[in-house]
Amino acid sequence: MSDELQNYQLQLQQVEAALLSDPNNEELKKLKVDLEEVIELTLDLKNKAEEAANLPEYTEPVAIVEEEDEITRSLLAVEEFVAQNKNKKIWRVGDVCMAKWSEDGQYYEAKIDVINPNGTKRIYWFKELEEEREVEKKKWLAFANKAIKTKKSGLKTRSIFASPDTVNGRVGIGTCGISGKPMTEFATAEKWRKGV
Repeated sequence: MSDELQNYQLQLQQVEAALLSDPNNEELKKLKVDLEEVIELTLDLKNKAEEAANLPEYTEPVAIVEEEDEITRSLLAVEEFVAQNKNKKIWRVGDVCMAKWSEDGQYYEAKIDVINPNGTKRIYWFKELEEEREVEKKKWLAFANKAIKTKKSGLKTRSIFASPDTVNGRVGIGTCGISGKPMTEFATAEKWRKGV
């Protein structure tokens, strides 16, 4: 905030210097008034922030009645606990955190699985989960690749509508994919009668 304040004061000095050379410029006069107002507001904000920082987070009650009821005591205890542990993170099962992995000493995202009574936490490593997923993925890819490799290639067939190899060839007329060759000749079947 002090950097901003110094920046505003520097700008104000520049505007005042410009006003010395051109005292009748209305824009510079308005800019000077605006900068003075911004500096004043920034100083107010800075002072209030310093006052708030100096206040204690928890204050003891001034007059404690000797006949406190149980609710008042528990509320005061909770208020004091919250004030003391304001910056501490309270972890719950299922929270995602960064945890140090003992194998390589690096921090990885993890999910809290169990919180023990002594305060230790058991976590699932996302890295381990990713490795498990990778193993499953590799198994599936190996299976899929094996299925592709075992496909029988068979004979290559050409379309009967492919362009013929010769000028006299016809498209789609019983050439069985061998364009440019004549149709297979068939002998007509003779009738056969018994005894004739």
